Amino acid sequence: MKKLKPILFLLIIIPLCFKSFGQTSLQNKSRFVYNDTLNVRITRLIKSKDYFKAKKEILKGIDRSKKLNDLKSLGVFYTKKGKLELIIERYEDAYKSFKLAELHSSKIKDYVNLGFVYFNLTLYEIHANNYVKALLLLEKSEENFSKIDKTFFQDNIILKKIEIPIHQKEYEKAWELLTKFEKEFKRDFSQRSIAKFYYLQAETAFNLGKSPLKYANKSIKI
Repeated sequence: MKKLKPILFLLIIIPLCFKSFGQTSLQNKSRFVYNDTLNVRITRLIKSKDYFKAKKEILKGIDRSKKLNDLKSLGVFYTKKGKLELIIERYEDAYKSFKLAELHSSKIKDYVNLGFVYFNLTLYEIHANNYVKALLLLEKSEENFSKIDKTFFQDNIILKKIEIPIHQKEYEKAWELLTKFEKEFKRDFSQRSIAKFYYLQAETAFNLGKSPLKYANKSIKI
């Protein structure tokens, strides 16, 4: 009988573990489906410039994530809220949203969302003309993305690295970066990013007294 007790214990506990695991997996799947559906809706509303409805949907996502203590989703929805507030020029609200996103995403080491948080905080600092701080945040963004994939979002990071000295009217420095990254852009990135790269080349060339036409034409062709 003594030998049977451990066996009976396992026969009882294993099915309970599988049941618990199955319920957790189902809850996670349900959460992912809900969040994906909501994210698609938010993206469509922002594209159609229906910012009021977009914010309403984001707040819905935040409220649900708080109830579930879902830190990953909280980080993502606060990032979306901050991005929306940047679009509608509510800059201080955007900053607060990004800091909340940073708080939640840091707790669970969500490096991808932290990358987006620091990238958007870079945009906030560029708007405030705090270019030194913007570059530091851009480095933090790149560092977090690289923990997952060194190429992820890299075109946007590089474009911002080039744009910052242009904002500072440091055109020689911008030209050095354009020269450095030109081959990389031709090889690796999307047509939209390549077009933006050539636009920045044309703008910088003009400010340095060089002919901007060949770069402008490349941008238009793409």
